[in-house]
Amino acid sequence: MKVETLRPFLLNPLIQDHQVLESLKILNQTYLDRKDLKKQKLDENIVSSYVLYYLSTNIKKLDFVLGQLNEDTKNNILNGSILDFGCGPGTYSLGFLQESNFKGNLKLFDKSDVMIDQAKKLINGLYPNSSCEFVNAVEKCDTIIFGNSFNEIDIIDFRKILKAAKPTNIILIEPGTKEVFQKLMGQREFLIENKFNCVYPCASINKKCPIIEDTDNWCHQIMKTTHDISIERICQLAKKDRRTMPMIAHVYSKDGIKDERSIIFRSKRETKFSFEFEVCGYVGDDVVLSDFVYLKKKFKKIDQKKIKQISAGMRVKEDF
Repeated sequence: MKVETLRPFLLNPLIQDHQVLESLKILNQTYLDRKDLKKQKLDENIVSSYVLYYLSTNIKKLDFVLGQLNEDTKNNILNGSILDFGCGPGTYSLGFLQESNFKGNLKLFDKSDVMIDQAKKLINGLYPNSSCEFVNAVEKCDTIIFGNSFNEIDIIDFRKILKAAKPTNIILIEPGTKEVFQKLMGQREFLIENKFNCVYPCASINKKCPIIEDTDNWCHQIMKTTHDISIERICQLAKKDRRTMPMIAHVYSKDGIKDERSIIFRSKRETKFSFEFEVCGYVGDDVVLSDFVYLKKKFKKIDQKKIKQISAGMRVKEDF
């Protein structure tokens, strides 16, 4: 994703650097305060700035999450109907359209008219032949995705939305905070009652989470990436790092095959002889945290570089 690719389809294609930075300051303060989030009046500059900074970097999170799923589950999602709830400027709908094997259809819903206007411009401009529909209410779908929207709605509304959409799959990509983790984990019983399994990141929705009672800890994923130089320039001007991005990403499915491979919980350290990680996965019948070590002598230099890129949320691979 490049600035020059996005700019023609911004609500304000002539927006200047100082306007982007001013708008980002407003957005950052709004997200910090949270209580004023719904009251924030969005204008063309704020939404255009959101696209250049947040959309351009967040969009990669979808590919990261889909890449952690087994192929059957991933293909089922990409071949079905998808409702992008709280779509904003279309971040994750565009992410689906970027997937080379996407053959499904998209429905986008958001209560903000200005965000919908922006999403329409981007999708019609970048993917004029795509099968996208903008809807005014929650509709039935195979997959519903909450992209930075679950954290903005209350639990009663979340449950009503699922009952209306009747999805087979649920994807959540949210801020990587303890509050979001606890809020989501609090919905486990509801999801179990509605026949959902966790296909990412948890080994099982029915097993006790090894950190659920640790009030100082929470499970989140971290995506390490790089961006086009034009996007990196905006990040540098904003004095923000978007190469290392934490998130809470969960995928639930009624049909998806459970993947019981371990997940990287966190990177611990690199020594002279090894790379050490803490992983979450099955030990016997229980899901626990345990240590996982890659011995450097077993890997070529090129593979050691790959291991250095391993981050929280990735499936454990014993070889490359």
